[in-house]
Amino acid sequence: MPQALQGVSAREFTDAAAMMRHYAELRARIWGAKPRPAPPAPVRTVAVEVAPTRIPEAAEVELPDPEPADPDPRRPRFVPGAFLGPLHAWGRRRSPAALIIAQVAALHRLNVEDLTGISRVVPIIEARFDAIAAVYLARPDLSLIQIGKLFNRDHTSVLAAVRRRGVHISAVERARIAADHPHQRPCAEAA
Repeated sequence: MPQALQGVSAREFTDAAAMMRHYAELRARIWGAKPRPAPPAPVRTVAVEVAPTRIPEAAEVELPDPEPADPDPRRPRFVPGAFLGPLHAWGRRRSPAALIIAQVAALHRLNVEDLTGISRVVPIIEARFDAIAAVYLARPDLSLIQIGKLFNRDHTSVLAAVRRRGVHISAVERARIAADHPHQRPCAEAA
């Protein structure tokens, strides 16, 4: 017998119903009596006449085009490296990631807070993916974790965005690009 239970006698029950009553009493004493649910209100039924509806034939239904013929010209399309423009001046110094994010946000007519926020609206997601890919391309010295911190995201979200934009390169290749640059210095701040 365990030392903690010495001197305590075990209660024996005559049947299962007695044991269930005992434990119901214990629960009521410890947790209070269980509130009983109110009885359901009586349901009143009313007869309603339904007019028969005609089901249209398949030839009568107009389906939307799966891909619009003329995409929205106002919506910017991601082109790898297009956002880097004057900010991507390798000869002088690296572009601050915050400046790249601000440029992409302005291009999409959004705030930086929209890109770093929690919104899951499709236009904001697309703009966020563009910004992540632009930072990924412009700053090979930043890891996926560091880029994720800029956007308040996990590194796997950054990896998914980069792969979706088709600009993913291996970590070894990114390290080689960062190390081969003649003006590359360790950056104290990512933003």
